[in-house]
Amino acid sequence: MSVKAMDEVYSRWLLDSRFRNLLDDRPEFALAGYDLTDKEREKLSAMLQRRKCSRQKKQEALSTKLERGNRSRPANQEGGYPKSDFPPTPSYYVN
Repeated sequence: MSVKAMDEVYSRWLLDSRFRNLLDDRPEFALAGYDLTDKEREKLSAMLQRRKCSRQKKQEALSTKLERGNRSRPANQEGGYPKSDFPPTPSYYVN
C-alpha cells in the first residue's frame, strides 16, 4: 500500500484548486503520476463521486432558494416585512 502517495494526493487535493478541478474532470490523468493501488484508486473515485453528488445537491438547493426569493416571508400591509418580536424586549424598556 502506498500511504505516502495517498497522503500526497489528499494534501494536494486540499491545497490546490486546479488539481481538485482536474481530479473532478479527468481523474485518470490527474492520478497518472502517483503510485496507487487499484483499491486506493477506487477509494479516491468513490470520494470524488460523493463530492460531486454533494455539490449537485447544494447547487439544487441554492437554485431552489433563489427561485423562491423572499416569497417565504409575507409582506405586511405597508409593503414591508413584519417586525420580529425576537429577541423580546424586556419589560423594563417598555414605557
